[in-house]
Amino acid sequence: MQSIQNLVDEFVNGYIQSKYDEKYLKEKINEILKFILPNIATVVKNKDEKDLIKLWNAVKEDEKIRNSFKELFEKIERSIVIYVVSKFENNQYFGNRIIEEALKWT
Repeated sequence: MQSIQNLVDEFVNGYIQSKYDEKYLKEKINEILKFILPNIATVVKNKDEKDLIKLWNAVKEDEKIRNSFKELFEKIERSIVIYVVSKFENNQYFGNRIIEEALKWT
């Protein structure tokens, strides 16, 4: 679980000019990751692929993952969810970090 906390810290450090308290932001990003990682783990487990970049690209296109992120809008502030989704989909570093974490769940 320490590696998830490190990932949360990296997300929070990149959230510039946040209107949210750091502790609150960490809680919400942690909640997002704990919700989405098992879903991503299921997707990557069903792939015959080991390359992180290829897995990341496959997961980004998966409808189940997109729907999982949409579910989060009902639980967590839209701006925080959009931030995490954007980092996952558009930033290879964060995308690969999330895939690495998901692989630990398989």
